[in-house]
Amino acid sequence: MSGRKVPSIGRVRCFQIPNERSDRYINGGGMFSDGADGSDRTRFSFRHGVQAIMNGDVGSTGGAILDHIEFAVADAERSRRFYEGALGSLGISVVIRLGPERSRTGGTRYGMGQDGYPRIWFHDGEAPGTPIHLALATSKRDIVNAFHRAALAAGGIDNGAPGIREQYHPSYYAAFVRDPDGNNIEVVCQVSN
Repeated sequence: MSGRKVPSIGRVRCFQIPNERSDRYINGGGMFSDGADGSDRTRFSFRHGVQAIMNGDVGSTGGAILDHIEFAVADAERSRRFYEGALGSLGISVVIRLGPERSRTGGTRYGMGQDGYPRIWFHDGEAPGTPIHLALATSKRDIVNAFHRAALAAGGIDNGAPGIREQYHPSYYAAFVRDPDGNNIEVVCQVSN
């Protein structure tokens, strides 16, 4: 991976990768900054994060393998307070809150991340310890298709054929497969083709 090294977090090294579209940098573990000096990390809304993905600035094209993860918690509000406190020093904060009326589980859903893109999701309304949702990023739709075929051939259970998921945004192309333990594995391309 090329780019300039930035401070490590524990044993994980973080890199900033030059963005070919501008003089900004893409964080290997996050997204990007909007300030002229690269320091403004608080002005992005979820809409801005999605727009940046659609422009090809971040997300599936940003060099990150993990797009997002989601897991169940007993009390979403209590967990929000915990994760805001625990992850705030990493620049991770709540990006979006979805009420029970917009949640598959009937519980509250929070998406946390850096710079307007939620990479860590949790929800209540489902027992903790239930299977997780793990989404991996790619920059090519044919890789999403290949993943789906290979995962089914390896014994996975179809949980959503490759295709656009308009409920997220018009370029959200993903496929979902349940692994042998019931975990929901997704591969997503968020680049317009």
